[in-house]
Amino acid sequence: MMKTIFIQLNGIIRDYESKVKEVFCSEKDCDEIDFEQDKQLKEILGFETLEDYIEFLYVESPMRVFGYSKEREEGLIHQLNEFYRENRDKIKICIFSNEIEKSKPATLMFLARYGCLVDNIHFFPLMEKQEIINQCDLLIVDDSFVEEGMDEKVVVFDYNDESSYKNKIINFNEILNYDNTRPQHSEGVPN
Repeated sequence: MMKTIFIQLNGIIRDYESKVKEVFCSEKDCDEIDFEQDKQLKEILGFETLEDYIEFLYVESPMRVFGYSKEREEGLIHQLNEFYRENRDKIKICIFSNEIEKSKPATLMFLARYGCLVDNIHFFPLMEKQEIINQCDLLIVDDSFVEEGMDEKVVVFDYNDESSYKNKIINFNEILNYDNTRPQHSEGVPN
């Protein structure tokens, strides 16, 4: 049976946060906003409720935010395509993203713009994390996805190598050699 790897789109492949800031600041005065705060983007931008933030992202601006975002790192989709080509007969690779409404076609546009070759794209509702975990053998996510007590098959992609997650990788090439029975980095428990 083929191993199934799910890779989170936002935060790992797509840098949507920079685009959210750019789109938001094109409509509002951002001179007073400190983007270096250690807070959720929703709070930094001053949205009073999660519903207001979701309305901005998924109803008002999905094409501008999700469709025209950039890669998290230049050439990352090229790396993903190479990984896919080399492993498509051994590993089922799926890109997943929590999307609603027009963010779905915007996401497909993003993937098409960068020439993504992965066959399996999975959209799931905004808060249905367990659905994704149940469908894979290995789940590559950013730290925003992680919750306490998550399954061992959840691996954090830590670009800055600053977290103390037990299961983590720090670059895309580590996915090739990752064995979730032996963490490659810190022996600590997830935060």
